[in-house]
Amino acid sequence: GTGYWEFLLQSRGLDIVAFDQNTIFPPEMRYTEVMTGGPELLENYPDRALFLAWPDADGNTFYYTQYTKLVVFYNFVLIL
Repeated sequence: GTGYWEFLLQSRGLDIVAFDQNTIFPPEMRYTEVMTGGPELLENYPDRALFLAWPDADGNTFYYTQYTKLVVFYNFVLIL
C-alpha cells in the first residue's frame, strides 16, 4: 500500500515498521517507507503489536497470529 495509516500513526509518535505484499504503488506514491513482505515476517518482530490496516481477504494474517504472542489491532475506523 501507500503507507498512509502508518504515516498517520507515525505523526502521532508511534514507532511503526510497515510491510505490505502489494507492491503496486511505487515508492514516490508512498507516505512513508513500506517494505515488501507478509505474515511470514511477523516472527521477526515479537515485541511489536500488529496493526492490520487493510488485511487480505483470505485471512492468512489472522491465521498466523494464532501461533504468536502478538496483540492484533484490526482497522475499521481510526480517529486521530
